[in-house]
Formats: sequence, structure tokens, C-alpha cells
Amino acid sequence: MVEANPVQGTQLGIHGSADDATHYDDALPDVSAKSAATYYDQLVFLRDRLERLDTAALSRPDQVDHHVLVGQVRLDLLQLTEL
Repeated sequence: MVEANPVQGTQLGIHGSADDATHYDDALPDVSAKSAATYYDQLVFLRDRLERLDTAALSRPDQVDHHVLVGQVRLDLLQLTEL
């Protein structure tokens, strides 16, 4: 998902990869309709997978991470579809 939104990746502290440590720092997202549709599909897939996860089986820190990630995915979907 960072590939689809490199600005968000940089905001989250993901600046690059092992091959290129600053790959996302100087990249902008593709804002085409096709890219937005692909990103939407990825977000829906991730949201659905996260919502099916049994969080009771997770450690407390992992439950917090799950909660934050679900919130971020929902926010991204809202921004993509409503704003």
C-alpha cells in the first residue's frame, strides 16, 4: 500500500527499501482513476481481512496495532470515496 501512497509511507516513517533508503521520500502517488480504483480494491481487501481477524488471540500490543491499522484503512477509504 505504500507503493500506492508514498507520501503516507513517508509520514509513517517508511522512507524506502533496502535497495533505496529514500525511495518514498521523493515520490508522489499516481492520481489516475485506474490507480485510485486499484488502491480502493486493496483497501477493501485489507479492511475485510482485518475485520475477520480474531483479535482476542493477539497480544495487547498487537491488538493496539490492529485497532490503529483498521482505523487508518477506514480513513483512507473515507478519503478516497467521500472527500
